[in-house]
Amino acid sequence: VLAMEVEQFGSLAEMADGADAVVLGRIVAITPGRSFGGASGHPLRYASVRVQVDDLLAGGLPAAHAQSVILEVPLFGGAPEIGPGSASARGVFFLRSKATSAADAGLPAEVQDRESAYYRLVVLNAAVLDDHGTAAVADGDHAFLEALDGLRFEEVVLTVERAATIDPG
Repeated sequence: VLAMEVEQFGSLAEMADGADAVVLGRIVAITPGRSFGGASGHPLRYASVRVQVDDLLAGGLPAAHAQSVILEVPLFGGAPEIGPGSASARGVFFLRSKATSAADAGLPAEVQDRESAYYRLVVLNAAVLDDHGTAAVADGDHAFLEALDGLRFEEVVLTVERAATIDPG
């Protein structure tokens, strides 16, 4: 199965502008999350990742999510992909409200309301984690994110903040 990103961004500024929220935060809990498509016999399972919000770098969050958000991460290989070292990781997360995604898809208000409790990354590698003071970025389709890999994490946070103030248009 070939997975393709729905959204494409040409720069860090575009990604920050395209996110509902860009947060500096810490993963405080990872638990098994929702599952979709079980009737087909091949469900897609998600991890439910609670991110404590330390700082809002761009965009906005509703009051109910100002302190923490639930980030759903697809587990393409199943639950063993959740590693014990993942909890307590600090990072910058480019988030899309799943209610926004549901509205964009034309789903009814009750579905949008139900999805409003959850977030996703705008693209699969739209997180920069702090690996002992060094930025760590997963491989993906966005070279501008991968260029941050290996830099000082605090410099990456400042770079994201600066990018978030640039009008990408």
